Amino acid sequence: AVGSADTDYAMGDTKLTSATGTSVEQQTTGTGILRATWEIPLFGRFSSAVSGAKANEAGARASLEAAKIAIIADLAAAYIDLRNAQQSLAYLQEDLARADSLAAIAQAREAAGLISLADKGLSQGQAAQIRQRVPDAELRVRGALDRIAILRGVVPGSLDQTLAPVKDFAFRSEAPLVDAVPANFVRRRLDVARAEQDAVLQAAGVGIARADLYPSLSIVGTITSLSSLAGNPLAQTIQRGNATPAISIPLFDFGQRRASLKTADARFQQALLGYRSTTLNAIAEGQNALTAYEQAQARAKAGVDGERAAQVRFDATLASFNVGLASFKDRLEAESALASARQARLANQAQLSDAAIGLYRTFAGSPGI
Repeated sequence: AVGSADTDYAMGDTKLTSATGTSVEQQTTGTGILRATWEIPLFGRFSSAVSGAKANEAGARASLEAAKIAIIADLAAAYIDLRNAQQSLAYLQEDLARADSLAAIAQAREAAGLISLADKGLSQGQAAQIRQRVPDAELRVRGALDRIAILRGVVPGSLDQTLAPVKDFAFRSEAPLVDAVPANFVRRRLDVARAEQDAVLQAAGVGIARADLYPSLSIVGTITSLSSLAGNPLAQTIQRGNATPAISIPLFDFGQRRASLKTADARFQQALLGYRSTTLNAIAEGQNALTAYEQAQARAKAGVDGERAAQVRFDATLASFNVGLASFKDRLEAESALASARQARLANQAQLSDAAIGLYRTFAGSPGI
């Protein structure tokens, strides 16, 4: 649309005459021109352009959804790591308290000649080893707290009270029983969706490039309106309209257009290969995630069984020690084995939860995962 205005002034003895025959000192006319071009949809040019636009929109939605899933998975993994670190620190503090108590008992017994100096040194060394591990565990808790705060977009340290340690935190790891990677799960993979939409976009480019080889037909329409704005120079508003067909035929640049078509087709073939590769990688990652989850389940069960066995050994050794049937070294070894088994069970449970989060991440938040 174009608009313009023209103003004429009477100078000296010159007079301006309006359309009605009267003399005026000033004449102002306004002109408005509206032009529109409609290209007739031939050879699939428009349908290809629409398909490409839709593919771009779908790819953008997939990228946004991928970002959301990544943030959720990262936050869940950070939370599991925090609870694991807090529980591990609590176990270390309990082990250190028992080790210090046992070292004090060993010192008293060694002074009384009931145990050897080597047994006293063994108990003190065990307490020192546990004490050395406490600072690293505290740093791990601090790092996990700060990581969650950063993922939540808040100042590190502001969530310390909210995320205070929970005694005997229950690690959840529910996931559906999936024997293979279903096709609908693979299609939910956002990298697969993006690769698919990229292939559609490149296919649309081929359609547009092919349509450019043929003539294009357009209709150009113009509406012009001329009316007075001041001085009444016109008796009435003048309006004109016209429509002109226009045809564009590729002649001298036909070779360039054929080259553009070949380039678009090569990009489409590349996108197809990328789509196939992405789909195969998604299937492989899905199988690996399922295998990792199954193995994590087995490790978690073995960890529980190991802790239970270590607890039985410790209880039996402690009872024997109290009646003088077990040595001081036997008790230290049983207590150390129980502490290690408890930490292993905790780590295995956290790994199982991480494996469940891995399923959620791998299958792009599929229902039931």
